[in-house]
Amino acid sequence: MSIIFETEEDRIASEYFDAINDLIGMVALALAYTALQFEHPKPFALLALIPTLLWSFSKGAEYKKIVDHYLPKGVSMFVYTRLVWKIKAYVFGVTFLFGVAFGLIDKPFIYKIFGYAVP
Repeated sequence: MSIIFETEEDRIASEYFDAINDLIGMVALALAYTALQFEHPKPFALLALIPTLLWSFSKGAEYKKIVDHYLPKGVSMFVYTRLVWKIKAYVFGVTFLFGVAFGLIDKPFIYKIFGYAVP
């Protein structure tokens, strides 16, 4: 199935959102869960966070050219919120990985959130 876009900028943005949200976001989430399996997850999560962020920025090279098209000066906060919503899996995955890497999230924290006895 082929999607018809109004502009070339819309096509580039759609490809970027798909790549960063679906692929990178889910990989970041999986890396965070994997790091939590180690006795000391922080260094493993940090080592995973660095290439994940580099990968994210490398995928955005074309998109950086059209940021002004989507985010002109003086745009409302609603537009930013809508763009963040388009990459919600990415934001969640990278934030979770960041939290593990910097010791904000660990197994006891997760157990506590879900009501389990903290080991």
